[in-house]
Amino acid sequence: MATNLVVSWIVFFIPIGLLIVQNYARPVYPTERYRDLSVAVTAFAMFLTHFNISLYTLNPWLVGSTLLGFAIAAPVAGYFESGRTIDGKDVYCKTDRFRGHLLTNLFGAMTAFFLWGIVHSVPSVANTFVKSLPSVNILFNVMLPLSAVAAFLFVRTQQVDEFRKNDNQHNIDEGKSSDKESDRENKIVGFSLKHWHQQLNFIHLVFATSVASASCLLLMAHGMQATGIGLPAVSWLVIAAIFATLGFLFVCGLKWSRDNRAVYLTFLTGTPAALGGAIIWLSCFKADAVRDGTMVAVAGIGYVAFCVEAIFADWARDNRRGCPPLHYFVPMAVAVVISVLLGIAYFAR
Repeated sequence: MATNLVVSWIVFFIPIGLLIVQNYARPVYPTERYRDLSVAVTAFAMFLTHFNISLYTLNPWLVGSTLLGFAIAAPVAGYFESGRTIDGKDVYCKTDRFRGHLLTNLFGAMTAFFLWGIVHSVPSVANTFVKSLPSVNILFNVMLPLSAVAAFLFVRTQQVDEFRKNDNQHNIDEGKSSDKESDRENKIVGFSLKHWHQQLNFIHLVFATSVASASCLLLMAHGMQATGIGLPAVSWLVIAAIFATLGFLFVCGLKWSRDNRAVYLTFLTGTPAALGGAIIWLSCFKADAVRDGTMVAVAGIGYVAFCVEAIFADWARDNRRGCPPLHYFVPMAVAVVISVLLGIAYFAR
C-alpha cells in the first residue's frame, strides 16, 4: 500500500517536472500558444491522475472515435485553411500536403488503436496483468506529457526546416523582441501553432503517441513477466501489431514525405528501433515455426525494405540519376544472409 502511494505521488509530479523543462527549452512558435498547450496537457494529465482514470477501462468506441476524429480533423482543417495566405505564402498547400497528411494520420491512429485493443481485449493482459501492477491506471498519465514533449519536438523540427528555407543567414531563435518574433512567424507560415491544422495535429500526435507507447510498454512488460512462468506461444495479434507499426514507419519514408524532414526522420530513426524492439519482443515467446518465421521476416525483409527505402531517398534528395552504387547495399546483403542462416538453423534442428 505504501509503495503504491509513493509511486502515485511520483507520477503525479512527473507532468509538473516536464512542464518546467519545457518552459526552459527552446520554444515552438508562437511561444504563447506553446505555453498554453503545455499547461493544458499537464493539467489534463494531472486530472486523469487525480481521478485514477484508466486508459484500458474506457469504451472502445470512445477511444477509437477520438483517435480517428483527431487524425482526420487536422488535414481537414488544413484543407479549409488552404485558401488563406500570409505574406504571400499559403497556410496549407492541399495539393502537396493533404493526401500524405491524411494517410499518415489515419495509419498512426489505427496502429495506436490496434495496440490499445490488444491490451483491452486479451484477458491475460487486461484483467490479470494490468491489475497486478502498482499504479498501472496512471501509466497513461506518464506517457501523455512525455508524448507532448515528443510532439513539440516534431513541430519545432518542421518550423526550423521551414525557417531555413526562407532565411539562410539567421537562426529561428535569434532576437527577443516582439517584432523579431513576428518576423520569425512570417517565415514559418504553414507550420506555426497559430494555425488550426497544426494545433489539431499536435493533439492527434500527443494522443496517438501516448496510447501506442503505453500499450507497447504494457505488452512488452507482460511478455517479460511471462518468461518467468513459462513462455507463451506468440499470437497473431502480436504479429499483426508488429507489422502494423512497421507499416506506419515505412509509410513515413515514402517519396511524398522526403521534403518534410520531420516526417522522414520519423522513418529513418524509428524503423531501426522498431525492428530491434520487435525481435526482443518476439524472443519472449515460445520457439515455434510461427515465431521463428516472424523473426526471420522482421530481421530480413524488414531491414532490407528499410535499406532500400533509405538509400533511394538519399540518392533522390541529391538529384542524382540512375541507381545507387551496389556497395550501399552491402549491409542489406549481410542481413539477408543472416536471415537465410536463421531459417536453415531452424529447419535443420
